Amino acid sequence: NFDEYIDWRVHEDLTLQKSFFYSNDEFLMDFVGKFENLEEDFSKVCKRLKLDATLPYLNKSREDNRFVNFYSKNSFEMILQAYKEDIDLFGYQNPILLFVYNRPSHTEQTLEALSNNELADQSVLYIYCDGPKQNATSEDVKNIEDVRQILEKKQWCREVIIREQDHNLGLANSVIQGVTQVIEKHGKVVVLEDDILTGTYFLKFMNEALDLYKNEQKVFGVSGYRFPTSQKIKEETFFLPIMSSWGYGTWKDRWKRVNFNGDELLDLIENKGIGDKLDFGNLKYYKMLKDQVGGKNDSWAIRFYVSMFLEKGVFLYPKQSKRIVVLERKFLRVV
Repeated sequence: NFDEYIDWRVHEDLTLQKSFFYSNDEFLMDFVGKFENLEEDFSKVCKRLKLDATLPYLNKSREDNRFVNFYSKNSFEMILQAYKEDIDLFGYQNPILLFVYNRPSHTEQTLEALSNNELADQSVLYIYCDGPKQNATSEDVKNIEDVRQILEKKQWCREVIIREQDHNLGLANSVIQGVTQVIEKHGKVVVLEDDILTGTYFLKFMNEALDLYKNEQKVFGVSGYRFPTSQKIKEETFFLPIMSSWGYGTWKDRWKRVNFNGDELLDLIENKGIGDKLDFGNLKYYKMLKDQVGGKNDSWAIRFYVSMFLEKGVFLYPKQSKRIVVLERKFLRVV
């Protein structure tokens, strides 16, 4: 069976891609393209060589026979371990997306913590900077400028791509647009805001979980944060029917199933008469949804949660938070 084949491959016939690109630790190539970015990387080569060419798409499969569908948890972990050098070397990590605005101190602390992650030097980091509001004070404008200077201060990850808005979108619109753009390109993403300090192994946990559950359609996302609880948790990870926006990851197909029209969601909930079922413990999600529709908050997360709730989806959580600290304007909160 396939598991037996993988076991044979990694123990009896292992060949790393590294062996094709290095000689005595000397890197022999000018550019390495990846199959998952084939069209984009082919265009880069053509541009560098000044060629006018397109890549034909032939023999397209009619069924979903992607190799990842054949992996079990055991064979997947064998591949991760056996090909660790290739994975580390060629940057096969999920992209990170960070949203910033006008908090220089928070932004710098968030970036410092992220850069200390075990996989930061192998990751691509997108930073979306919101712009000033129409009535922004001179202090607000200066804070926004200071944030943008911090972004250029050093190489926070292997590659840093900065997107700057010249006007204010607001957090909800920034998140919805930014995640959509990055996830369209990469298929999955790890998302942070400018008040989240991550522990050293946050990216490792997120990458492994996003790869492991990528085909589990009921799982809408992965959280690096665990809600406080007095209950004992035996397993290393567990599922909850609620989402968390404090250091999370998701996939393109799940993101596309989220309805960001709060009015439509509220109508569905009230027509079904299940508003009270939205609440979880002391978390009053029904009121949050009504407040979003009424303009009292602009939460994108409540719309994500309600969409997930309607499809009976779940979020994956760690037994312990990945040492996430949530920074707030006046104090620190360790979670």
